[in-house]
Amino acid sequence: MSPPVKSQPSRSALVSAILYLSVAAIIAVALMMRYRHEKPSSPVIVHNLPLQILANFGHASLGSMPSSLAVGKQGDIYILTVTGGPRGNGMLSKYSEQTGKIAPLLPLCGGIGLGNAPPSNLVTDRHGFVYATQFTNQNSSTMELVSLFSRQTGTTPLITSSKNEILTIVGHHKNIIYLSGSDVNGTQPPRLLQYNLSNHSHSTLYTFAKPVTRQPGESIGSSCSSLVSAKRGWLYGVDSDTNFHGYEGFGDVFKISPKGSLTIDHVFSKLRYFLRNKDGANPVQLASDSNGNIYGITARGGSGGNGVLFSITPEDTFTVLHNFSATRNGKNRSGVHPTCIVVSPNGDVFGAADLGGLHQNGAIFCYLPHSHLFEVIHEFASAKQTTGQQEGAQPLALAFNTPDTLIGVTQFGGNFGGGTLFKLNVHGIH
Repeated sequence: MSPPVKSQPSRSALVSAILYLSVAAIIAVALMMRYRHEKPSSPVIVHNLPLQILANFGHASLGSMPSSLAVGKQGDIYILTVTGGPRGNGMLSKYSEQTGKIAPLLPLCGGIGLGNAPPSNLVTDRHGFVYATQFTNQNSSTMELVSLFSRQTGTTPLITSSKNEILTIVGHHKNIIYLSGSDVNGTQPPRLLQYNLSNHSHSTLYTFAKPVTRQPGESIGSSCSSLVSAKRGWLYGVDSDTNFHGYEGFGDVFKISPKGSLTIDHVFSKLRYFLRNKDGANPVQLASDSNGNIYGITARGGSGGNGVLFSITPEDTFTVLHNFSATRNGKNRSGVHPTCIVVSPNGDVFGAADLGGLHQNGAIFCYLPHSHLFEVIHEFASAKQTTGQQEGAQPLALAFNTPDTLIGVTQFGGNFGGGTLFKLNVHGIH
């Protein structure tokens, strides 16, 4: 009996094996490319300090979706909502630190063709005045900067925009309010304006070039979303996602000299694999400390694709301080897409991310410059707390009420679903 003949692999089987190995090699290379820019993340320290809810939004009198806040005289807190109120276009409200109650102050005006949501910044001064922007009337295509005294029921117009121009407060230093003006149709170049509270005069600080490219129907947005003052009279600002300066549209940091000349300080690099790069993209907000250091956040990019925290020294050295890590298995403890940033009186940096955290409802973080330590100090919960109130979700704005008290707003959640005003004691974080 002849021995059995061993079967040889067919040609088709060999081809299939080669194809399988080739596909496996391609996948391995893709994964290496995906993570080659991601540096090992340092451990995220979570304190989860207790949060106190001061007010809930979502009912008719206060409006919904608070977008900004400012601290006024005697610690009163002013809050701006973008929807609701008698006109449906948002409300300006005041929370009294003395009484612990919140009350509506003024319904805001929306405009035809410019959208109904009011711009998202407030300014207060030491005399008790509040400054905001709104449409000149319900059916208007122009906007105005207005002042409101805390005990008044009406507003005083200070600046009126050009037709179809969106006015947004982007900064405040001493007696100067800085505003960004952008034409919604893109026919006029965007500009930076300044209003002097001392002599009630205003002027155009800088006019940007028109966008280099613009697709039909593309929304231009503002040429500057945040402006802060540094040493020697210099102003630093961010251009979030447009290409007003001829770059690829991932944002830049610019500075304006006391004489009004503009210089590009840093251009954020192109996003590559999985929305990642080395320095972040789409800068959102800046803050400065007493030593002339500038701190900022981006909404995207970085090694994790979810934004970065960066600094610029008085010598214009740009440094990424923290990469918001990639989300894995639906979880991210360090926060996703930072939305705001403030510097405490002692120089520590605090900010908020509108997503991420243990429950994916957002987080409050802190960066300590002297120790280079990044900490998450609160993660917004998804269920009712022991007080019977919901914390809210997606924090959007922060401010210091006292050196140890951080206040802020969330866009959603709370008892009525329209957001919350909250307080966080940060004493001892150093």
